[in-house]
Amino acid sequence: MLPKLTARGILQAPGTVLIRGIDSGAGFEDALNARCFQIYLEETATQINGPFINPLWGKLIPQISEREPFVRHAISAIGALGKHSKSRQLQSYAPGAVSTGQDYQYALKLYGKSLQGMREAIATGKQDLRIALIACLLVFCFEGMLGNQQTAVAHAESGLRLLFNSAIGNFSGKSLKAQKALVHQDFEHDLVEAFGSLDLQVLLFIDRRSKDVHEQMKTFQTSIIGTMPTEFKSLAQAKQFWQLILNRNYHFTKSLQTVDVEKLRDEVEAPWEESGSAKMNASELLLSDPKEGPLTLKEEHLRYRIDIGRWTLAAARLFDQITFKGSAL
Repeated sequence: MLPKLTARGILQAPGTVLIRGIDSGAGFEDALNARCFQIYLEETATQINGPFINPLWGKLIPQISEREPFVRHAISAIGALGKHSKSRQLQSYAPGAVSTGQDYQYALKLYGKSLQGMREAIATGKQDLRIALIACLLVFCFEGMLGNQQTAVAHAESGLRLLFNSAIGNFSGKSLKAQKALVHQDFEHDLVEAFGSLDLQVLLFIDRRSKDVHEQMKTFQTSIIGTMPTEFKSLAQAKQFWQLILNRNYHFTKSLQTVDVEKLRDEVEAPWEESGSAKMNASELLLSDPKEGPLTLKEEHLRYRIDIGRWTLAAARLFDQITFKGSAL
């Protein structure tokens, strides 16, 4: 059973064997298990991708499931949960229909087996970082579909921390260009990209990470943004750097949430002294203008605005070509 999506230059970690196809009969306990796996491939993976095609969900993860049973169980569990959700939607259009909830129970059963497999792999020391990251993604996906947002975010944060610590551990004494290359050395580009989207998901919803974590992520992403070319050669390249800028700017915003307003008032000159109060109007945003706030924050804010301007210039010719040719290149 071959996934419909095709990979665009998947990079393999050392020692990884790229599986060319998925055998629908291998490793499946019964026909329902295989059917749920197929539902994931044909429906869920496409929905998770969003507007940009990413072979991670439709090809790489199914390939890994050939060697990792708990990944296969997680995929089938997600497919079964998707099947359950689809049945409930159909039921809403046909009030007389009766839903037994069997797909839901089956999804929970497979998910439990997947979690057990993950724990056993960790306990025996057989779990490598690459598979651990994929496990975090699958758990985030399943828990999110269940509506358990806090559990989903906790696993997302765990995966992001693993990826960040792995990348930072190899950065000592490396140039910015070498740092960028190291990010993709041990992991597929599509896996790194998925975690970029996951980071943004956490930033926009439930983010429990400390200010120190946001500062570290901000510094890390800024170092890669520093390698941005003066002209983008493809839409994928433009998207990659825009996501980095977007995530970094949100980490900047999150790092300000613990700013002591009383201390900030003492450091700011005229605007606060003239009013004699630290209160702001309802239409004002804290540090929304580079003229406000401590000097270090003003400088940082301006640097990030300059990065946006650099990105706009780098993308200008590419967007003109797309408009003229009607192609994303």
